[in-house]
Amino acid sequence: MKHRKVRILMEAIAAALLAAVVLIALQIASGIYLTATHVPDIIESYEQVDYLQQEMSFGGSAGGPWLYPAAAFVAVGLIYYGIRTFFAARRNR
Repeated sequence: MKHRKVRILMEAIAAALLAAVVLIALQIASGIYLTATHVPDIIESYEQVDYLQQEMSFGGSAGGPWLYPAAAFVAVGLIYYGIRTFFAARRNR
């Protein structure tokens, strides 16, 4: 019984790692696409800089850039672990 729970936990970690790899691959593909299709516009960029310097209020973002991927990693692992545990318990009845 304990061996089964360890196996399910390891499968949950593997599923979460796979989801993280897929997320990173999508971000890389998106970056490549955006880099290839971006055409800079000097005049519009100057207007945006002026807006950012004069009009924007300053502050920080909550959590930083790692917060959502880390939360997704934990959520996928927990969901997978819950589903596997539920079906393993039903199978043993």
